[in-house]
Amino acid sequence: MQIFTNGNFLIKDKFIVGDLAVEKNKIVNFVSNNTAKDISAGKTNNKYPKNAEIIDLSGRKVVAGLWDIHTHGAVGYDFNNLTTITQLEKVLNYYYSCGVTSVFPTIMTDSDSNIKRSLDFLARVSSNYPIIKGIHLEGPFLSPKYCGAQNKDYLQIPNVAKFKEFQQSACGLIKYITLSPELDGSRELTQYLANCGVTISLGHSGATYRQTQDCIDLGAKCFTHTFNAMPNIDHHQPNITLSAVLGDNFCEFIPDGKHLEKEIIQLLFKIKKDKLIAITDSIMATNMPNGTYSLAGNSVTVDYGQVFLTNTTTRAGSTLNAYLALTNIIRFTNLPLEEVIACQTENPAKLFNLFEKYATLEVGKVADFFVIGDNLQTYINGKKVN
Repeated sequence: MQIFTNGNFLIKDKFIVGDLAVEKNKIVNFVSNNTAKDISAGKTNNKYPKNAEIIDLSGRKVVAGLWDIHTHGAVGYDFNNLTTITQLEKVLNYYYSCGVTSVFPTIMTDSDSNIKRSLDFLARVSSNYPIIKGIHLEGPFLSPKYCGAQNKDYLQIPNVAKFKEFQQSACGLIKYITLSPELDGSRELTQYLANCGVTISLGHSGATYRQTQDCIDLGAKCFTHTFNAMPNIDHHQPNITLSAVLGDNFCEFIPDGKHLEKEIIQLLFKIKKDKLIAITDSIMATNMPNGTYSLAGNSVTVDYGQVFLTNTTTRAGSTLNAYLALTNIIRFTNLPLEEVIACQTENPAKLFNLFEKYATLEVGKVADFFVIGDNLQTYINGKKVN
């Protein structure tokens, strides 16, 4: 058993000073210093075993681990081109340092052979890394008009048979997919994916409101980097963007201050707070110097956090990390940590029907959390990973 003492734990939207007990990767007890009672189960505090490991947190804040469900890589490595465990571990170590405990490596539009190779690699090694909760396949079933930094040469019409090929390479690890609802075959693929338990997000799209709602009715649950790679809201021609902000579905957003102005993020928190999911959309240039990099084979140029396809004005992901995303949101919205962190913890867990197991510091849940300080200390399954 591990006892994390004298921490300031975020429990049910409120920071409470106390002790947290972890055993066999689960949170088994929480005792408030103020009440000397287990606030999660209503039990009085029993003396912990003499052989328990005591970790004194000296009053530091502790929150559930962050999720990043849309990230293409970091520290010089792109998930579309990873080939070794050493490369993967360098990226994961960076996520650990940012408080991330759940990640969906994102594979974007590429040749079939490259997509399958990348999926196969992640599938073969993922069981050794509990931070990986699934793979996000962003493409190739996307609109050419709104493809952004996706390679137009490799875009495809939504096709169930083709998805089955990708999922076979991934050994079933594709848990999340972005597709464009206006394309032929999108309805059939959406229905198939929903029946298979794959979470569907709609994006890179200029779909009409009706086309979008058709896919939502068939099981789509989310929108990919809301407002980006989709048209502006038109008050005469309702479209996918209106569907995203008007409906009850989840919405990804990129809080780097470049993809969205802070006022738009404030708007999202006013109308979609319980359904917002902050993502990084990070690329290999994250935590790297200015220069030219690759994104699924496309040349991208980075200049002080601005990322564009080289010699264009087309944005190509970000250099954001998950903890910076959290601090940005607090700064952009003027809301406290305890009010905004759900968009990187509870909400993504709910999107994937994993909230009963993860994303809050509750008795019975997996001990995924991080300690806030000069250097974040991240724990996955109760084990320190950085």
